[in-house]
This record gives sequence, structure tokens and C-alpha cells, in this order.
Amino acid sequence: MHFQRVNGPRLGPRVSSALGLIFLLALLSARVAPVGASSTITSTGNVADGDTSNSASSAAPCQSAVAQTYSSMDKSTAVENALGSSYYAEGIASYFSPTYNSIFQIDKATAPYPICTEKVLSFNVVFTLKNSAGAWAGNLVITESQNLTVIGSSLQRQPISANSHDIGWAGYQVTANSGGTKLINESFDEYYQPTPGYPSTGCGTSNECNVIVWVGMTDASLGSDGALVQAGTWATCAYSSGSCTNSYFAFYEVCSYGCGPPYGVQCTTSNGGNVVIGGGDSIYPDVQDEAASGGDPHYYDFYTVDTTSNTSCYISGDKDPQLYQPSYGQFMAENGITSNSQPLADFGSFSTVDAGIEVDSGHTGNINSYYPTAYDMENQAGSGGSCSGSLVTNIQEGTLGSGGDFTSTWKSSQYTPPNGC
Repeated sequence: MHFQRVNGPRLGPRVSSALGLIFLLALLSARVAPVGASSTITSTGNVADGDTSNSASSAAPCQSAVAQTYSSMDKSTAVENALGSSYYAEGIASYFSPTYNSIFQIDKATAPYPICTEKVLSFNVVFTLKNSAGAWAGNLVITESQNLTVIGSSLQRQPISANSHDIGWAGYQVTANSGGTKLINESFDEYYQPTPGYPSTGCGTSNECNVIVWVGMTDASLGSDGALVQAGTWATCAYSSGSCTNSYFAFYEVCSYGCGPPYGVQCTTSNGGNVVIGGGDSIYPDVQDEAASGGDPHYYDFYTVDTTSNTSCYISGDKDPQLYQPSYGQFMAENGITSNSQPLADFGSFSTVDAGIEVDSGHTGNINSYYPTAYDMENQAGSGGSCSGSLVTNIQEGTLGSGGDFTSTWKSSQYTPPNGC
């Protein structure tokens, strides 16, 4: 994989024993002052809730209202209830070494921005499962109602992940100063969800192709040290009988020392609601270092909202043991990694607007106000570094506008999924 310069953890604390569980519950209790879950939170429109009068708002619509519902949840009780449920006992029966991963919340805005009346659809406790060889085998999601009653479960067996730093993204990377040494607390933007289509080179043996779009932060250019936090959406074309059946989900991922196991988490549930996404929907992803509000710089908050369906996924306090001083913001599209080697989907083109960052001084601005660099996604024949032939452009990035706006265009799916060339 090559980048063309155009211009310019594991997830959370782990629990695998009774002693570890006691430590985790104490840690969660210390980090959160529970006041009981609320069915709705009303917040008036302001910058913290995505005031669109500010061209570089430091949060997506209704984010602070959603964060309030999350902070009212008693994390330690949520974990205890999940561990004590029959769904948990049944879910881990065929697996080994289940460990706590994270908790995500699914919300529905019953009165969208600027009123921001949020209803909690579910809280979801995620556990990472392993097989007998000790390898990642899936994520078990225990779904709870707003009062933390366990109501169901689901198993995410398909590993999903962004590409490693040396394989490839297409989009814009930005630093707050010319040397890339000034810290960044937050990355955010708005994009219009691309619709995955069947490319002329086909969808491989799986008959599935994908495209993922995300915002994130890292502490080395293009995540070259393997540290990365990101949130966004994943879109898949399942090709059959001459047409695509499209599916979408929101996701978040924490990479420490490289992306991979335990992989990203899908914001999907069996019976606790989902982020409802369709082609062309307006999507606002946001990733924030808790250092921005005086917290531990190793902990991150993730928020992805579809303002067309007014549904969202939120998580607070996910730990990256490696990343604590992010200084690069990313606004990317790519071909996501799956176990069945899905090529890049033909998505035509899609627009990103209002891409911005917040720097450690508290200043927020569109990325064109700082030091942005554009990257096209390119591949060539070969594998494992033994490459030959001409480079083929897979995704091409357009010129950056004054409002942090740009267009990403599909060019080819040849030589995808990325093979190291």
C-alpha cells in the first residue's frame, strides 16, 4: 500500500478473575458517581450540543445531552448485572477467558437538536471472548434496559478493524503545528454516508465489499506506532443475483501497539436498538481525549450520531494504554479489515463537511486553519512487500475547502483488500 501525498488496548480495563472483577468494580465506582438512569434528558442548544452557528463546533448535535444519560448509569452495577445473567453464562459456554471490554449506550432523540430530548434505548456491556488457543473469538454484548435490567444478548463473531498504519487510509490528516508536536484533544466532522456498491472487479470469493469512514486521533503520523482511537460507520454490500443488499453499523475501536485483537466494537444489539443508518444520511462522529475536561489522558470518549434517524452510540472512559498524547487528527475512508477478505466497495463519492479539531489550548477550528495533508489510497500487484506494476488509485481526495470540506471519490477496487503493496 502506498500513500500519495497530495498537499500539504486494548479496549478498556480487563477482567478475567474474581480478583480482577473486584478491582474493576471498584475502579468503575471511583470513576462514576451514579445517580440512577433517566429516560430523557433535555438540553438546550449550545456549542457543547453542536450549535451550528459555530462553523467548527467542538461536538456533534446533542452530544452533551447523551453524555448526561451515560454518566447517570451505574457502571459497576451494569457489569455486575451482566455477569450474573443467564445470557452471560450461556454466551461464554463455548469460549475461554472472557474479559470486560467496554459499555456502549444506544440513544434515540425524541426531540432532536436544538431541544435534545434523549431516550436511552439500551446500555450494552461488552466482553471479549477467546478460543482454546487464546486467540480472539468474538465480542459478547449483554444488553440492559435503562434501569439496568438484562434484556438480551448478541455475539459479534466477525472481526472488524481499521487497516494498520502501513496499509492505508484515504483522507486528511492534520496537526496543530508544523512539527506535529502540539496536542490535540478532539477530532470531529460531518459526512454523508456513502452507499456501498458492486465494483467492476467484483467482491471476491465472499461476494461482500465494504467501505468504512471514521475520525480519529494518534500520536504519530498515520498511526505509525500502532496507537489509534477512532469512531465512525461501516457499510457493506452483500452481492447476490445482480444487486447489493446493503448493511450499516456504527463502530468504535481502540488500537494499542497495532490494530487487531480485540478488534473494534459494533454498536449493534439484538433487542436494545441500533444506530439506524442509510445511504446519504448525515453522520457526525466525534472522538475526545478526557484530558480535555481535566481527566486521565489515557481515556477516550466516542460518539457517533445519525441525525437523519436521530439515533446514536456513545461510550465514555475507554482506555488506550499506549495513547495519551495524541497530536494528529484523522478524517479517513478506507477498506476495512475482515476475516473473509472483503474488497473495497464502489461508493461513488461522498462529502465531508466541518472537519475540525480541538487543541490542548482549548481552541477549536476547522482543519484548514491548521496543518492538513491529503492522502489518496493506492495499491499495486504483489503482497508482503514484494510489489510490482503500476500503482492504482482506489480512493481520491478532493481539494480542502475553507470550511473543512472535501469530497472522497472511489476510483477502483483493484488490488483490494490491501495486501501490503
